Amino acid sequence: MVGFSIYGPSRDDDDDDATPTTGEVPAIYLDPDVIGTGVGRELLAETIVALRTAGFTRASLWVLEGNGRARHFYEKAGWAWDGSVDTHAFEGATEPIVRYAIDL
Repeated sequence: MVGFSIYGPSRDDDDDDATPTTGEVPAIYLDPDVIGTGVGRELLAETIVALRTAGFTRASLWVLEGNGRARHFYEKAGWAWDGSVDTHAFEGATEPIVRYAIDL
């Protein structure tokens, strides 16, 4: 195994319909040895297919604000920062995170 992703209904409060229309990708991870080989693009593309198949019309994910490599990866795949900012406890510190979203 060189990577995995997790998806499901959005955990954010702004998708409060009885039937959630926004899916979320709370985790997508790759073995560092395969970064830059296209595996991440494939994994994200398959995750989007799975979200669509599950009936979601929009998807979101959170990324560390300072993680330029990840942000560029998502932007290149068509995701965009939607203006939402929060914080996340990461490695003993509180770090700002930003939410990216895409219409499916």
